[in-house]
Amino acid sequence: MARPKKLRMLTEEDTWEDTLEVFLRGKPDLAETTRRDYLRLVRAFYSQPGVRFGKNEESFFNSFFRDPRLKPRTRNNRIAYMKAFWHFCLKQGILQGMEIDLDEIRKTKAEVRVVWLDQEEMEALLESLDVRLERLDSWAALRDRAMVILAITSGLRTSELRGLKIGDVSYERGVVHVRPEIAKTSKARAVPFVDRRARKALAETIAMHRRLFRNDEAPIFCNERGDELKQEAYFRRFRAICSEAEEILRRKRGPGARELRLTPYDLRHLFAARSVSMGQDLELVRETMGHQSILTTQQYMAFGNRRIVEEYGKLDLLEGRKLEKPVSERRARRLPS
Repeated sequence: MARPKKLRMLTEEDTWEDTLEVFLRGKPDLAETTRRDYLRLVRAFYSQPGVRFGKNEESFFNSFFRDPRLKPRTRNNRIAYMKAFWHFCLKQGILQGMEIDLDEIRKTKAEVRVVWLDQEEMEALLESLDVRLERLDSWAALRDRAMVILAITSGLRTSELRGLKIGDVSYERGVVHVRPEIAKTSKARAVPFVDRRARKALAETIAMHRRLFRNDEAPIFCNERGDELKQEAYFRRFRAICSEAEEILRRKRGPGARELRLTPYDLRHLFAARSVSMGQDLELVRETMGHQSILTTQQYMAFGNRRIVEEYGKLDLLEGRKLEKPVSERRARRLPS
């Protein structure tokens, strides 16, 4: 673990940019993605018209934290990052005039957004990756296919995927090494990738990467120039992938096929939900996903319960036989009121 650098004394002349720079300098073990999040959120707060650093922050709490359009997770992220920054400011003698106790700014309980794809929807999503690669025949399409398949089969975060380098992949051990600097928790972990299609897609992507860029230090999933793939660019491409999958589903199911309202973040949740539904040990899922608390992983237990219900729905325990047609497939009879 790196030692925090000796920090210079701050004065009333320092701006929020100066103060944030000193704050982050004292946290050398923070992941690069976390540093960018601090900069993004602190800038967003002080970009509000009328905010003056160290003078009137509490007047803008409502607009920043209590906007009804904010999702609970977004609001909680704002609270966590801004409170950490402001606690530092208070210790430095800045914000002394703040009249609101920061500890009174409480987080909202947020449920994990969990998505589910049935097998035909999953196959449509995978088919769309192959269709785009055949049609476009480009580095971006090859890269996107590997990113999506690896996310579904490993549970890696989008930021972790975008930061992976060739040296992080161990085919012999069947793991991807997540370095502390790209991990959200700043803790290294080894994530298994044993799925046949994931290994093949990643191998093909790395082979093309070496031919095109000749630089193993460039991120595996880089852009066409060999630079880091921006999150916004990947999100736009993923939306196009989902649109392609929806078209495939409409051809199979008709115009009533549902839209796949997915984001790249959802692929991580999909990994967890499918793992739990198939009976994977919860602690193994927690370790693979890098959850600090098992309580986070337990939010996917609804899918484990779904599997239990489906399995018991195949049995008639009183008669000791398997049902020809599971309970879940039969029309439920309405009980008399």
